[in-house]
Amino acid sequence: MKKPASREGEAGLSKGDTVPALSQGQLGDWGDQGSELPVPP
Repeated sequence: MKKPASREGEAGLSKGDTVPALSQGQLGDWGDQGSELPVPP
């Protein structure tokens, strides 16, 4: 039960982090380019 949730939770945190980061302007263009290019966190 927690195993599948963990996998989805990890992915959700990764994507969720990019969304708020763009809002705050922390990643800025990085978020946009990161979506297209596979850039390490």
